[in-house]
Amino acid sequence: MSKMRIDNMNENIKPIIKFLIDIIISLFSLIISYAFLYSFKFVGNNAVDIFYQFSLFMFGYIISSYLTKNYASIWAYASLNEIFRLSSNVLISFLILIIFAFSFGFEINFKALILFYLLFSFFAANARLLRRFINEREDVLFGTKNTIIVGANKKTNEFLKNPHNRNSYNIVGILDDKYEKGKKIFNYDVIGNTAELKNIIKELDIEIVIYSGIFDDNIFLKKSLLREVVNLSVSFLTIDQSLKQDIPLSLSSMDQVKEIEDTLLHKVESEKSKNILVTGGAGYIGIHLVQMLLDDNYNVTILDNFTFGKNSINHIKDHPKLTVIDGDVANIKHLVKAVKDNKYVIALAAIVGDPASSIDAEETLNLNYESSKILTEICNFYEVEKLVFASSCSVYGASTSGYLTEDSPLNPVSLYARTRIYSENYILDNSKITSPTILRLSTVFGFSPRMRYDLVVNTLLIRALRDKKFSVFGGDQWRPFIHCKDVARAFKLAIESDKKVTHKQIFNVGSDDMNFTIDQIGDKVSAKFPESEYNTVDEDVDKRNYKVSFNKIVTQLGFKKKYDIETGLDEMIEKISQDDSLLDYEDKVYSNFSQLKDSFSES
Repeated sequence: MSKMRIDNMNENIKPIIKFLIDIIISLFSLIISYAFLYSFKFVGNNAVDIFYQFSLFMFGYIISSYLTKNYASIWAYASLNEIFRLSSNVLISFLILIIFAFSFGFEINFKALILFYLLFSFFAANARLLRRFINEREDVLFGTKNTIIVGANKKTNEFLKNPHNRNSYNIVGILDDKYEKGKKIFNYDVIGNTAELKNIIKELDIEIVIYSGIFDDNIFLKKSLLREVVNLSVSFLTIDQSLKQDIPLSLSSMDQVKEIEDTLLHKVESEKSKNILVTGGAGYIGIHLVQMLLDDNYNVTILDNFTFGKNSINHIKDHPKLTVIDGDVANIKHLVKAVKDNKYVIALAAIVGDPASSIDAEETLNLNYESSKILTEICNFYEVEKLVFASSCSVYGASTSGYLTEDSPLNPVSLYARTRIYSENYILDNSKITSPTILRLSTVFGFSPRMRYDLVVNTLLIRALRDKKFSVFGGDQWRPFIHCKDVARAFKLAIESDKKVTHKQIFNVGSDDMNFTIDQIGDKVSAKFPESEYNTVDEDVDKRNYKVSFNKIVTQLGFKKKYDIETGLDEMIEKISQDDSLLDYEDKVYSNFSQLKDSFSES
């Protein structure tokens, strides 16, 4: 909150600085007026009288400025209205000076005062114009993003005529299907046609695409363009949207609002350096992550609705650096309470998995998408430094095009995958204050205090161990796999990595050597239990099929897995041997689908 206080102090000081500048300008103008009409020697000999005149003028100027609130606005934009207000204040002050002079018998040199009035108005107005010029140059040098405009038409020309628009974006060029490459449009080059959009976005590191409306008559082309931009995680604006003033709502932007200052600021912790919120922190992945963060001296807050009970946190519930909030990510009050004192937020809470997401589509959309929107805005408001969101490699769906990267086309085949895409896009597009990172997780396996047997590796193992038989459906479909502890490490790594590397980035989480077919997983389980019966069933109800590249997270974040399939199997076998209750895999607590189905039915 120290930054907020400094900003607040600066806002209080700015009017004083502006007024002092005008005092200096007025004194300078008065001296120059007398020196021009007479001489500097005359100014020196009559310094006392000139100072009296200056004092009377400033007295009148203070009164008129207070009445017209001349210093309430920022000089960043010197409008004609502001210049007119300045001239009016000077004229009123001039009249007050004359009235006082006649009332108290002071002599007035009208020639000098008229010249002073003109000079002061001129210099003060130019000071404001200079501030506007500097502000616009600052916009050019700072805070701009690589931008392309799609389509050259009348709207494009109108947009580019406005210097504020040109300065708000680093416009690298225009894409258009009518004009040849190199054509100048308001001093900007046509750099290609719309068919080259994807390559140009990648080559020029484009962050924003501004759409002029050229495909408004062809809904198919418009949707195709929008889909391509969204799949590349680039912000998409229309000309009309980009003309709207974009003022992010944050605590700093409202810290001068009396109600905020009186009732909210004191409730927000000022020192947040090691404070982190994990939504879904009692879950399959979350409990490992929370343990790692506590071990590294973080102050951790868990927000969880404990649908699967609280047994998973028994071993840490009394930790002095842990705060547990029994609440729901779909509840705004619970989210605000959880977010406001934290520097980092890791969003794990969701209805996870295709079967569980299919129980109630409305509930899935609320928890998996709408709550992500609310969380993003709350993180912006409370100026959370980083928001790391748990997505899934399920967004790639059915694919036969080799190893998929973060830039590969998305082909979701389930509601769960679609809600992950919707949430990804909303978070990346609307994180104005907080810095977002998306982690697309491989299929997870391994032991957790909140154990799950609805994951392919885990379910094959428990059936082979207890029932001495297991079946694989399909078998030839590819999936990437990762241990739940390695996932937890990836989230911690994303939080602790340089923001320049993680900002608005998507990372696949896994390892290239952990891409397997389901048959291969069956073989690994069978190798652990050679006495178990292993069957392959041709029926394949799960259409997901993809191999994923993890080069980006390895090269940019330095991520490396610690657990392979065999290690994970051995760990689960050991844990189950120590706790017979883990053999009861039919218990609904071990299945997202079964537990949520009962939970929704009860509610």
